[in-house]
Amino acid sequence: MPSKKQRCRHCRSRYQSRPGRLCRTCYDQPDVREHYLAGCVRACVSPTPTSSLSPRPAHPTAALPGTPEKMAVMAQRALQGASLFHPDDAAWGELGNARAPLSPYPARGANANKGRRRGEAA
Repeated sequence: MPSKKQRCRHCRSRYQSRPGRLCRTCYDQPDVREHYLAGCVRACVSPTPTSSLSPRPAHPTAALPGTPEKMAVMAQRALQGASLFHPDDAAWGELGNARAPLSPYPARGANANKGRRRGEAA
Protein backbone atom coordinates (compact mmCIF):
# COMPACT_ATOMS: atom_id res chain seq x y z
CA MET A 1 0.00 0.00 0.00
CA PRO A 2 1.57 3.36 -1.00
CA SER A 3 2.20 5.81 1.79
CA LYS A 4 -0.03 8.87 1.87
CA LYS A 5 1.67 12.25 1.98
CA GLN A 6 0.96 14.05 5.20
CA ARG A 7 -0.12 17.64 5.49
CA CYS A 8 1.71 20.40 7.35
CA ARG A 9 1.03 20.46 11.10
CA HIS A 10 0.49 24.25 11.07
CA CYS A 11 -1.44 25.25 7.94
CA ARG A 12 -2.73 21.76 7.00
CA SER A 13 -3.00 22.86 3.37
CA ARG A 14 0.42 22.01 1.93
CA TYR A 15 2.45 18.82 2.18
CA GLN A 16 5.16 18.60 4.82
CA SER A 17 8.73 18.75 3.57
CA ARG A 18 10.69 20.18 6.49
CA PRO A 19 11.64 19.09 10.02
CA GLY A 20 8.86 19.22 12.57
CA ARG A 21 6.41 17.97 9.91
CA LEU A 22 6.05 21.50 8.49
CA CYS A 23 5.75 22.73 4.91
CA ARG A 24 8.39 25.08 3.53
CA THR A 25 6.23 28.21 3.90
CA CYS A 26 5.50 27.57 7.58
CA TYR A 27 9.08 26.45 8.28
CA ASP A 28 10.41 29.74 6.89
CA GLN A 29 8.44 31.68 9.53
CA PRO A 30 10.71 31.82 12.63
CA ASP A 31 7.89 32.00 15.20
CA VAL A 32 6.05 29.01 13.69
CA ARG A 33 9.28 27.02 13.35
CA GLU A 34 10.24 27.65 17.01
CA HIS A 35 6.80 26.58 18.20
CA TYR A 36 6.82 23.22 16.40
CA LEU A 37 10.52 22.40 16.68
CA ALA A 38 10.70 22.79 20.48
CA GLY A 39 10.30 19.03 20.98
CA CYS A 40 11.68 17.87 17.66
CA VAL A 41 14.77 15.67 17.80
CA ARG A 42 16.03 16.86 14.40
CA ALA A 43 15.99 20.48 15.56
CA CYS A 44 18.71 19.71 18.09
CA VAL A 45 21.16 18.63 15.39
CA SER A 46 23.75 21.30 14.68
CA PRO A 47 23.57 22.65 11.10
CA THR A 48 27.37 22.86 10.93
CA PRO A 49 29.49 19.80 11.65
CA THR A 50 31.60 19.99 14.77
CA SER A 51 34.96 18.28 14.68
CA SER A 52 34.98 16.92 18.18
CA LEU A 53 34.37 17.70 21.80
CA SER A 54 38.02 16.99 22.68
CA PRO A 55 40.36 19.92 23.17
CA ARG A 56 42.55 20.99 20.27
CA PRO A 57 46.17 19.76 20.37
CA ALA A 58 48.66 22.33 21.69
CA HIS A 59 50.59 22.61 18.42
CA PRO A 60 50.43 21.27 14.83
CA THR A 61 52.81 18.66 13.45
CA ALA A 62 54.96 18.81 10.32
CA ALA A 63 54.67 15.04 9.83
CA LEU A 64 52.85 14.12 6.64
CA PRO A 65 49.67 11.99 6.67
CA GLY A 66 50.23 8.25 6.58
CA THR A 67 53.85 8.41 7.72
CA PRO A 68 55.02 6.59 10.85
CA GLU A 69 55.84 9.97 12.42
CA LYS A 70 52.25 11.19 11.96
CA MET A 71 50.89 7.92 13.38
CA ALA A 72 53.09 8.36 16.46
CA VAL A 73 51.87 11.94 16.91
CA MET A 74 48.24 10.82 16.61
CA ALA A 75 48.79 8.01 19.14
CA GLN A 76 50.30 10.51 21.58
CA ARG A 77 47.35 12.88 21.09
CA ALA A 78 44.91 10.02 21.71
CA LEU A 79 46.66 9.12 24.97
CA GLN A 80 46.44 12.76 26.08
CA GLY A 81 42.71 12.84 25.28
CA ALA A 82 43.13 15.61 22.71
CA SER A 83 41.63 15.74 19.23
CA LEU A 84 43.65 13.66 16.77
CA PHE A 85 43.81 16.42 14.19
CA HIS A 86 44.98 20.04 14.37
CA PRO A 87 43.73 22.44 11.66
CA ASP A 88 47.33 23.42 10.83
CA ASP A 89 48.77 19.89 10.57
CA ALA A 90 50.84 19.27 7.45
CA ALA A 91 48.98 17.97 4.41
CA TRP A 92 50.04 16.52 1.06
CA GLY A 93 48.48 19.44 -0.82
CA GLU A 94 50.91 21.89 0.77
CA LEU A 95 53.85 20.27 -1.00
CA GLY A 96 52.81 21.37 -4.47
CA ASN A 97 53.42 18.57 -6.97
CA ALA A 98 54.86 16.14 -4.42
CA ARG A 99 53.07 12.82 -4.31
CA ALA A 100 52.39 10.38 -1.54
CA PRO A 101 54.99 7.62 -1.26
CA LEU A 102 54.30 4.50 -3.28
CA SER A 103 52.80 1.57 -1.48
CA PRO A 104 55.09 -1.40 -0.82
CA TYR A 105 52.21 -3.67 -1.87
CA PRO A 106 51.73 -4.77 -5.49
CA ALA A 107 49.20 -2.90 -7.59
CA ARG A 108 45.74 -4.40 -8.04
CA GLY A 109 42.91 -3.60 -10.38
CA ALA A 110 42.51 -2.63 -14.02
CA ASN A 111 45.93 -0.99 -14.40
CA ALA A 112 47.92 -3.57 -12.42
CA ASN A 113 49.60 -5.05 -15.51
CA LYS A 114 49.80 -1.89 -17.57
CA GLY A 115 53.04 -1.70 -19.53
CA ARG A 116 53.77 -5.45 -19.31
CA ARG A 117 53.56 -7.89 -22.14
CA ARG A 118 51.29 -10.88 -21.95
CA GLY A 119 52.96 -13.71 -20.03
CA GLU A 120 55.70 -11.47 -18.63
CA ALA A 121 56.29 -11.89 -14.90
CA ALA A 122 56.01 -8.97 -12.52
